[in-house]
Amino acid sequence: MSVYVVMPDMSFLLPPSQETMYSPFFNHLMRRLPPPLASHVMQQLASFATRSSLASVATDAAVMFRAAATAHPALAVDQLVVPLMKRLQQDLPDPGV
Repeated sequence: MSVYVVMPDMSFLLPPSQETMYSPFFNHLMRRLPPPLASHVMQQLASFATRSSLASVATDAAVMFRAAATAHPALAVDQLVVPLMKRLQQDLPDPGV
């Protein structure tokens, strides 16, 4: 049995006030992926972004999203930004109400 402790305002990959190699590693990884695999990674990131709401991993997710969008901007718009915008539109209240 695994036990996970969620600590507020803490990243599980990027410790506060400590530089790690995670960000450069993920940037390099995203730039080196062949297009079919990059597309699959984008789909997985989009799925994570639209289906989870774990505030404790927001910093880590931002590193991954930024690296993906920098390496493959057009793909990021189609597979990350558009799904996120649709999800936000669903979550926002109707302004006419």
